[in-house]
Amino acid sequence: MARTLPHGYRATTLILAGSPVPDAAELILEYFEAPGTFSTVDYFDRAARDGRIYHLTGKSHDAITQSTIDAANWIGAQLTRSYTAGTPLSDWFHPQEISAPWHRIDATRLFINADPSIPGGEYDDMSSVWFHFFDGHPKGIGAVQVNKVLHQIFPGLFPLFDDRLQKKYKKLMPAEASRINEARKTADPHGLLPISDRFFEWEPMRLDMIRESGNLATVRKQIEELPCSNHLEIDGLPINVWAGRNLTDLRLIDILLWKRPSI
Repeated sequence: MARTLPHGYRATTLILAGSPVPDAAELILEYFEAPGTFSTVDYFDRAARDGRIYHLTGKSHDAITQSTIDAANWIGAQLTRSYTAGTPLSDWFHPQEISAPWHRIDATRLFINADPSIPGGEYDDMSSVWFHFFDGHPKGIGAVQVNKVLHQIFPGLFPLFDDRLQKKYKKLMPAEASRINEARKTADPHGLLPISDRFFEWEPMRLDMIRESGNLATVRKQIEELPCSNHLEIDGLPINVWAGRNLTDLRLIDILLWKRPSI
């Protein structure tokens, strides 16, 4: 059944990974209305929102729990299938959490500000934590798993970045890698700071977020205002209203790119 649109509604098109995504709000609502989506949004996204609130209170970094692992699995971390030697929480994430350089980041940090061309800045702070959990990882715990677990702790800082999103942005990565490496060499000619070269893979998404920030704000309002056939609620709000107010731009882009396999 076609959606009844408010008078004067104008669809918002985003440009993501170099391709147009027409009527982004409609695509996100379709995601909410798909079977099984409520459990994912309720379990994973509410956990990520609560994780950010937890850290905004200034509490210590001890939030990677079994619930964190379970929530990451809801959105495809596949830790229960890929890691068979023991338990990822006790074997890897908890020991790494104890010694992680948490002092370099906090819940006010945003991915959009982590410019990798500036050595010693927010990008390197972010990298220090990400690589702390990634370097030396055991079989079955790789980049996808690290991303989705850390996203639960700092959902505005660590992107959800898996194979499908990497494939969409792959064509844009080489140019960004060259630009970032040259910028870092210019700013740090003596090579005193490490070059965390993994994060050029994420730079095209970060630049999309900067360019599309105004449109993303419009899409967020449209998500709340358009009718949604999923009438379930989260924290007393309709799922689309809750999502418009609580999902990060990172998560909205993740949903859109998954909804558009042709990009």
